Amino acid sequence: MGNQLEKDYTIGEKPFATGGPFCLWRIHNGTHRQTREEVSVFCCAFKDIEAVYGRNNLQTVINYFKNESLMLQKLRHPLILSPQQQFFETKTMLAMITEPILGSLNNLVFRNHQNIPDVSPMMKNYRLTKLELKYGMCQVMEALTFCHQNAKLTHAGLHPNNIYITTDGHWKISGFHFSFTALGSTETNSAPTLFKRNFQKRDFLPSLDYTAPEYVLEQNPCNSSDIFSFTLIYLQILLEKSHSILESDQDINAYTNNVSRLHEVVKNINKLPQEIRESLLSSCSLKHQERPTSHFLLSNCELLFGNEVRALRYLASMELREPVKKAQFLSTLAPMLKAPKPQQLINGVEDIPDEGFSNSIVFSKILPPLLNECKDLKMLLHALPNVLVLSERMTVKEFSKQVLPTLSKFALMQSTPAKIPLKILESFNLMWNKTTDEDHRLCLIPFLIRCLDSKFPEIQNEAMKRCEECLNEERMTYDDFKSTLLPPIELICHNTNNQSVRINGIVCLGKILPHFETSVISATIIPILESSLAPLYGAERSGAQLSAPLLITCVGVYLKISKLLQKRNDPGLTKIIACRIMPSISPIAVQTSLNVDQFTKYLKAMKTMIEMMEMIRYDEYRKAGSTVPDMPQLIPQDSPTSAITSPPFNPPQTFNPPTPQFNQPTPTFNQPTPVTTVKKPQTQDPKKPNVIQNILNEVPANVVDQNNLFMDEQEKENLLRIQEEEEELRREEERLRKEEEERQRIQRENAKLFDSLMDKHWGGDDEESPKEKKMSSSVFSSQPAATKPVTSAVNSGEIHLDQMAARMKFADSDSEDDEPPKPVVTNNDRRRSSETKISPRKSPISQPVVELAPSKPEPGSLDSILNKFADDSDDEDTPQPTTTYQPAISKPLSPTSFLHHDSENDDDASPVIPQRSTYNFPSRKSNVVEDDFDALLSRHAADSDDEY
Repeated sequence: MGNQLEKDYTIGEKPFATGGPFCLWRIHNGTHRQTREEVSVFCCAFKDIEAVYGRNNLQTVINYFKNESLMLQKLRHPLILSPQQQFFETKTMLAMITEPILGSLNNLVFRNHQNIPDVSPMMKNYRLTKLELKYGMCQVMEALTFCHQNAKLTHAGLHPNNIYITTDGHWKISGFHFSFTALGSTETNSAPTLFKRNFQKRDFLPSLDYTAPEYVLEQNPCNSSDIFSFTLIYLQILLEKSHSILESDQDINAYTNNVSRLHEVVKNINKLPQEIRESLLSSCSLKHQERPTSHFLLSNCELLFGNEVRALRYLASMELREPVKKAQFLSTLAPMLKAPKPQQLINGVEDIPDEGFSNSIVFSKILPPLLNECKDLKMLLHALPNVLVLSERMTVKEFSKQVLPTLSKFALMQSTPAKIPLKILESFNLMWNKTTDEDHRLCLIPFLIRCLDSKFPEIQNEAMKRCEECLNEERMTYDDFKSTLLPPIELICHNTNNQSVRINGIVCLGKILPHFETSVISATIIPILESSLAPLYGAERSGAQLSAPLLITCVGVYLKISKLLQKRNDPGLTKIIACRIMPSISPIAVQTSLNVDQFTKYLKAMKTMIEMMEMIRYDEYRKAGSTVPDMPQLIPQDSPTSAITSPPFNPPQTFNPPTPQFNQPTPTFNQPTPVTTVKKPQTQDPKKPNVIQNILNEVPANVVDQNNLFMDEQEKENLLRIQEEEEELRREEERLRKEEEERQRIQRENAKLFDSLMDKHWGGDDEESPKEKKMSSSVFSSQPAATKPVTSAVNSGEIHLDQMAARMKFADSDSEDDEPPKPVVTNNDRRRSSETKISPRKSPISQPVVELAPSKPEPGSLDSILNKFADDSDDEDTPQPTTTYQPAISKPLSPTSFLHHDSENDDDASPVIPQRSTYNFPSRKSNVVEDDFDALLSRHAADSDDEY
């Protein structure tokens, strides 16, 4: 190597990568001797050029390599390989200094290690995900777009050996040996290198494996030729092949055959989405006019690479975007950033294999622009959720090093909009787990204190929840909590005017109550409860009313304090209950804001605390030698409220003496007091329980306490079981009551309808003439019962409609053990029978004549008429149907059942009784003409007169 090159740089002995045409570039690691900057040294020995292209082409190849170095110095773009120093040329070699790289695409992706004497383990194990490969090819397309649009340059030699991957993970292009500018340009390399008709393998030409057909066959290279070369490289990556699809070994015939079959190869790739396959088909079209431009493919990169690649491109140029568009983009980015493996770590062994964002992409291309946006308070709200999502991938070291410094400076330590502290509080557990103890002390605990002092109730409520979790989950010691977080919580509960904040503060203290000593409870917790209930002391004068949630919360915490002190066997429990708790909660009994269930829970808590005090005091009496009466339980042991007991009430056997006898102790001087048990009176009727005793023994309905402040798990289970049984019994009673009401209603309705029908057809509003009365009387007194028309009996003075209606109602209420109902003879049937025998005229309703069977009672009596309606059948010769009808009411058919008969289907041979919903009384009235009926009745009465 040259003396100047070795003087400025320390260069490795063996190359670690290769590049350029036929891998002539040997790439060494290098370090600048003064700045200690790492570089990559590209070296090309003349002997290697002679071995490939021959001695005659040596100078031509050297000129092409110099042209590449000059183009790299002219083209300045982030995705074009950047040279660090001028081109070096010695007598034996060429050298070029560039930014540090890992290797070429041919080395790292396609595993071609030609001319590398010792392959490093990094290169052997180097692996990229599909998303990283797609994003790398998108960067290549972006570099081509710059060459086509801005530099007006055609690369004309795109090859995997000319694409390099830097240490930052960026894909950059080089190899501008055959590049040329547009026609009319003043540049020296404005003319392209063309394929001659009979070119040789030793000619310095682009590789046929990645060259467009118009360049090889038509001698017409253009910008679309670079699109064709790009598509061939992309297809090779997607198909995971180590060699080109158009592998020809610089043979024009093999190249022509492979190009003609290219479209079939692309169409048979089934694992690609349809839109990507169509984009590839158009990009590798044999006609360069049909290929899209690089600008179009880059603007619509999701067509070739997917939405993830588009998001990465947007993040790369985030600083150039407008704030509104950045906010819209960041609001949709979080779901895309969620890793399929939640436990993925940056230093872990496993990574996302094929889908989603890998750790290398996250920490090199996504996290830096997001943290940069967090420095702007306007964009902090939109960028913060994405940063917190990415934090799940990090270890404690990575989070503390990369994320926490930015968040502590711009999100935790400054006054920000209310939504930002809320978002951090929602992910506070994640941040606590990703930080060290020193970070907790310096950043997170001060942040919680500032949230507790906030003027926004939502932030205060959320901060108190996090404080409770810090102590209960042992994230911090009790002493630290007592000295740092307890004072601001106490201050909030005393001074806040917001009811929700006060309730949440009391609930927070109730959840962490077991951690406090008795002295802290007495000096801190109970005063907070007393101040919360202080307005009740003047309620009688001022009419103050507190909300039910606040009252029940305070009572629940008081009860929890009592149980905790009882569990600790605290000697001051009796004094606390009697002197501090009871005076504080007793005014709650007159608060109208409590409903029945809340009042029941309040009473249960009161009784429980009174029982605690009672047990402690009786124990003290026993220890002092006094006789203590037994405490019988009012409620059974298996009841969920069995802990609430009181002396039972025993009613006296007689009313003398008038006062009831209780089991009360009689004070004596160190002598046991006999306990008198009053037995239950024997004369009392067991079926009539004592009302007073039932009232005293009644246990109010219990309600499940949602805050778990009143009942344990066993009490809850028993309570739910009792509630289910009571609800089932109530539903059964309701069902029976409704059935009874329905049955009585139907009976009343049937009787009412029957009375109405009797009034319409037989009653009549006009008074009968004496002649009609006489005719009617003669008919009932002389005509036999067998031939006596039923209709003529209506006008008889012996019929009493009230008695008939009463009998009908009585018959309707008979028991279900009666015989099944017989077919009913309708009023129309009897009219038709009378008209057929009396008048030769045709009846309005033509039906066969029905002979009525004689009845046993006296003619004209009430029993005779009832038998006509209830017992007789239209035709005794017709057999009774074997199938009985089941009416809507499960009762025997009463005389009112003939109201169910339909006049339109009045068939004697089919005595089917329809449902009650088919009643149609007006239709029955319209079937008989009033004039014809009166004439028929008069004529029948006249015939009977003449006969007798």
